[in-house]
Formats: sequence, structure tokens, C-alpha cells
Amino acid sequence: MKILITGATGNIGKPLIQFLERSSNEHQIYATVRNINNPKNDFLKHSSIELLEFDFENIDHYPRL
Repeated sequence: MKILITGATGNIGKPLIQFLERSSNEHQIYATVRNINNPKNDFLKHSSIELLEFDFENIDHYPRL
């Protein structure tokens, strides 16, 4: 199953990603962040999660998803 998590560094997104990583390797997980180079995203770069730069306010980002 493919899972897309928006707000990956938020109060819900971060613990959700950590839970999914611990619980199963069967899912393909994608996480969206506004700025992929923000140091706050470093915990995602060392995981099995695929990190995608996405901003809901930028319509040019929508085709990527």
C-alpha cells in the first residue's frame, strides 16, 4: 500500500511517521514538507520514507503528487 503523509514535521505527522516505520515494512510511505532543505526535516532523510517537497499554497507542486 502507498501512504502519503502531509505535514510530516508537524505534531501529528512526525509521530505518525515514526510509528509507521516501526510497525511495518510492507508499505511505501511518502512524506511531504514545504522545504526539503530545512534542518527540521533531517530525521526524515535517514529513514525509509521518501521525502517530497510540497506546499499546498503553490499550485505548481500539485502535479508531482
